Amino acid sequence: MRNLDPRDAALTGSGWASSAGFGVSSTWSALLGGRRGVRAVGQAGDPPGLMLAAPAERPFLRVPAIPEEQESQAKFLNSSGELAATVLREAFETAKVTAESAPETERAIYIAQNDFSRSACQDFRGAVVEATKGLTAALEAEALNKASLHGVNPFVLLETLHNNAFSFVTATFGIKGANATLGGYEGTGLAAVGHAARAVRTGRARLAAAVGAASTTSRVLRYELAVLGQHTRATDPLSAPRPFDAARDGLVAADGAAALLFEPLERVRSRGPGPWAVVIGTAAASGPPAPGTYSADAETIAQAARAALRDAGLRVGELGGIVAAGSGRRAEDRLMLEAVDDILSGLPVPVTSACGALGHAASGTDAGHALLAALALREGLLPPTAGFENAEPGLERVNVTRVATPLLEHTLLVLASGQDGQAQALVLARAR
Repeated sequence: MRNLDPRDAALTGSGWASSAGFGVSSTWSALLGGRRGVRAVGQAGDPPGLMLAAPAERPFLRVPAIPEEQESQAKFLNSSGELAATVLREAFETAKVTAESAPETERAIYIAQNDFSRSACQDFRGAVVEATKGLTAALEAEALNKASLHGVNPFVLLETLHNNAFSFVTATFGIKGANATLGGYEGTGLAAVGHAARAVRTGRARLAAAVGAASTTSRVLRYELAVLGQHTRATDPLSAPRPFDAARDGLVAADGAAALLFEPLERVRSRGPGPWAVVIGTAAASGPPAPGTYSADAETIAQAARAALRDAGLRVGELGGIVAAGSGRRAEDRLMLEAVDDILSGLPVPVTSACGALGHAASGTDAGHALLAALALREGLLPPTAGFENAEPGLERVNVTRVATPLLEHTLLVLASGQDGQAQALVLARAR
């Protein structure tokens, strides 16, 4: 491994919200203890595929001291927007720094947000029912317009924006430096973390936040995932999802968010005790999606991983573990396992995923996996992969964790793959 550079991005604060609870400590304890956030949510007569989800309770914006000028804007936040704002506040609180510790133009933020909480399109239903006299008359434009004036939230379009947390958090924390909102269902949360780490490392920011937040448990989205063969058909919350397991049959849609706050390593050390972890390698790769899947192919994932390891000056044998995007889907998990097997070439490096315990929260899971890696480095322990029992045929030598596993090396690789063929990789090391 290369020597740590004073400019490397050091993790100084974090926030986490998941189906297992709010706060980093609650979610970490759930992962170590094998406690699941998956719940039975199906209704009588529901088809298979709609029975399970991993929802997070809406935090009702647990962000104290909202500036007065932002109070009116806060009410337009959707579910994932509230999660994003809440975990970012926790990240600042745990870092024991304020946004004002860096000039406004040197505060960076990268947010990956997915929100399907309004995908049921129920906002106009009441007005339609009224305009058609209980669905018994033809729908006339004039009657619908009249009913909509008092029956429809006039700000519904603002609340349905996938990235509506961005303007709120940048205004609340006074962030006017490098920034981006990242779209896409998967892979973008880890991309946000990589962007934030590089902003610090290249000197574009003294303080950089990465946030991944998603609300994917709506009934409509779960139905669509089930039709596509992506969602589990299981009915028992203890039986799914099963990342990397031979008997897996699909993901469990989840809500979740994670925030990571980075500063230059030299700046953190000048204040006193060092950080938990440092990002020492980042990389991305892209290509056509693997045929018939919503993932990059194994070669692209492995390409991103090797590039991140080169950036970190790290040999594969120096890895302490891998946190990989395993959601419980048949084809997508197989591709990730093939990539990991290719990278490790038989080395017994432990591999884990949080999706078995928390469900799959798209960009929220990606950012959460980066935070999981940092916590594992701090504690010296890689959590078990909830739901994993039997190895994938032909890939038995991949060492997926069944129990909490001590780290023999203090470096971790984080991998994510997106439905458009992109792959993201991140290497973290314990700060020495």
